Amino acid sequence: MRKILNLGGVVLIAAAFSACGGSEDAKVADNSKSTASTTAKPTTTTEPKHPQRPEGDWAVMRWEAEHGGEGGYASVTQVLYRLTPTCKSGPCDLEVTGAGLDGSAYLTEMPSRDGAPDPGPMTGFTMSWNATDETYSYSNTEPSQCFAEGGAVVEHGYDLKTTGVLKFTAGSDSSAAAMHGTREMVATATPEGAAAGCETFSEKFVMAASPLGAFVENPPSLAGEYWASMWIAEIAPPDADRPKGVILTFNDPVTFIGEDSSYILGSWFGAPAALAPSGDGIWSGSATSNTDTCTESSIGGEYDSSQKWENLQIVTLTASGKPVISANYSWVAEPSPAGVAKGCERAVERGLAFLVPKEAA
Repeated sequence: MRKILNLGGVVLIAAAFSACGGSEDAKVADNSKSTASTTAKPTTTTEPKHPQRPEGDWAVMRWEAEHGGEGGYASVTQVLYRLTPTCKSGPCDLEVTGAGLDGSAYLTEMPSRDGAPDPGPMTGFTMSWNATDETYSYSNTEPSQCFAEGGAVVEHGYDLKTTGVLKFTAGSDSSAAAMHGTREMVATATPEGAAAGCETFSEKFVMAASPLGAFVENPPSLAGEYWASMWIAEIAPPDADRPKGVILTFNDPVTFIGEDSSYILGSWFGAPAALAPSGDGIWSGSATSNTDTCTESSIGGEYDSSQKWENLQIVTLTASGKPVISANYSWVAEPSPAGVAKGCERAVERGLAFLVPKEAA
């Protein structure tokens, strides 16, 4: 039974997006941790079947190296990079640009939090090839906005330093090409940021990446338990604690039960949803419920609700081979006659769900 009044155990994380003309790492930071996110639209772009070096368009997922206690991974990001080697063959430095909409790192337009700039073209950067340990690395420092208490925006509230290290694995008939590694972000409050209440913070992430379209054919099984986060694109009634453009994480994991092509997805979202393939490595499903409530004392029946999972797809795999998933999610609850009598309002939650295996680290 889902309580509309109080989603127990919700962890609220402010989403951060790249400034227009800035790099993907130019964060718009809250007074707490911040992260970017992206949509879960299907793509038909397919890179060479078995890349022997990192090049072309890649989907990159990253999540906190240490999950937020029982609440799962508080910061999850999906970005799209175009990797261009600086040599004709073999390993070498990579020029990185946005492979998404209008040169950004995202597939579609993203609703930004009030006061945050919309994502613009991504400023490229270089991943340096390190022959000694056979890794690619990058490091940069740039100014970032900060959302201070009360919603004030400090244009240069942080100096943001980002470093990352990735190791490439070539593709084969039995596995897709991949990159795995770590990323660290340190946001140091500037004097003007500190004066407005912005606090220095740092985050460490695990990264996993695959060529776009790598799992269109013969995707691996989804079965298992996942920590879930949702970036909010729409929520009603309006909630000051959960505005558009923030990421929610939840205490209870979601579970895919089944094998091959059909699954039952059980989650905090409500009734279990039956998922079926809709082509090109995409799943979709829906479910209805009449047990949701908007009052603390109710035993249910105040809403007739429906949920939809669309464009659910495997973005990449963890280092141990477990799927990392993204999906478009929507949930709509209409008050029943009993709910209307108790003053319940129509409720909507719509956004982008990111599912990271519980065992991932």
